[in-house]
Amino acid sequence: MDHHSGETDEWVVEIKMGIQEIRLLYHHINDSLYGPYPNKSIYSIDQLAYLRALKNKLFAIICEYSYDMEEFDK
Repeated sequence: MDHHSGETDEWVVEIKMGIQEIRLLYHHINDSLYGPYPNKSIYSIDQLAYLRALKNKLFAIICEYSYDMEEFDK
């Protein structure tokens, strides 16, 4: 099994997730950033930026899924 990106020696992995797992991950990241007891002090500035970007990508996936399912139901 090759876990290298081809362009560099950086280790990479791809994961397939269902919509329920995507929603759970989104809520977990959102709660860790903005929930009732956020602990942002454990993250570096770069990590916070990455988590915010990942949250936005997950939100886009959820929106796309909702749109696709709405179109499918018609």
